[in-house]
Amino acid sequence: MNPVSAVPYLSLNGVYRNNRLIGLQYAIERKSHVTLGIYNLLGRSVLNLVNDVLPAGTYYRSIADENIATGAYISKLTAGKRAVSHKITLIK
Repeated sequence: MNPVSAVPYLSLNGVYRNNRLIGLQYAIERKSHVTLGIYNLLGRSVLNLVNDVLPAGTYYRSIADENIATGAYISKLTAGKRAVSHKITLIK
């Protein structure tokens, strides 16, 4: 496999903060059932952001920080049978 031409099946490109909004950018390679959620460190769901069949592409989802308390969280993106996650630390 040539790493230059390889396209990941899915990616969660991190968390971006702008004023009072928290943004998550993610990409999927092919049409899939996609879920994107925020979980506390015990694995309990805090926010469900996406639960839909989406075509291939890059997406951006934002949430207002008043919907989530200061603390440590995990963002989890699932597309088909694959999943990727990132740690989020929110300080207000």
